[in-house]
Amino acid sequence: MSRWLRSIRWRAFRCANVAVRVCRRAAGREAMVAVRRQGLNWRLDLSETIDFSIYLAGNFQSEVVAALVGLVREGDTLLDIGANVGAMALPAARAVGPRGRVVCFEPTVFGVEKLRTNLALNPDLVGRVDVRQVQLVDRGDAAMPAGLYARWPMGHAEGRHTGHHGVAESCAGAVSMTLDDSCAALALSRIAVIKLDVDGNECGVLRGGRGVLAASRPTMIVELQPSAFGPREPDRFEDFIDILRGAGYQLRDLSRRPLPLDAQALRRLIPGDAVLNAVALPGGSP
Repeated sequence: MSRWLRSIRWRAFRCANVAVRVCRRAAGREAMVAVRRQGLNWRLDLSETIDFSIYLAGNFQSEVVAALVGLVREGDTLLDIGANVGAMALPAARAVGPRGRVVCFEPTVFGVEKLRTNLALNPDLVGRVDVRQVQLVDRGDAAMPAGLYARWPMGHAEGRHTGHHGVAESCAGAVSMTLDDSCAALALSRIAVIKLDVDGNECGVLRGGRGVLAASRPTMIVELQPSAFGPREPDRFEDFIDILRGAGYQLRDLSRRPLPLDAQALRRLIPGDAVLNAVALPGGSP
């Protein structure tokens, strides 16, 4: 999608948000709302981008939800890394069925509390979803950050990231673990699918999950946003793509057209603060 078209869509989205919130205020209603969308129950804050998208469209990033649901089968185990409020986890939990499992990793207090609230509103899914307040890192002794990006407010907010425009929230109570150690502790023997969206922290997650990638060869849905990454090794966008290549993965867009496994070529496809969600498919042995 062109930058111009993205700008038009964002302006229309913001106008819709203003209209809804003004009408609700005029009716004496709060920005918090309980709704049912596409068969799922939600507690939403209409001042937040993810929440308002679910309120307005029924889901957040519909093409990603569709791709994720299309990848899993009944009985599968899926890891939602960067689960936030559950926008992907709850539809995925329906798709894996009662014999399946969705393990959510979300380190922020903001995200994990909203995720647990939304999960509790869907009691038929509670037994399928395991919520972990964990920051996945590249080594077990890595320090836990005080805060991580977890919110995308609709209006003005201080401290926005210059690339993905998120706002940081507290990680109080979270622990840091590698993906390999987390899966071992949860006795996860085979992981079918991973959704990975951690706003520039992907390198640490994948370095700490080399054993899982080698043993399970999961298909992954990954967010590609070069502007979310820092400029220094070992956590640059280039390092992220190198890790995928070294693990024997290939990239496709959500319609399964091939993408270059080259960071510079991808930067040209994803300019500025643009985002491209992609499917990472395991090839041969890493």
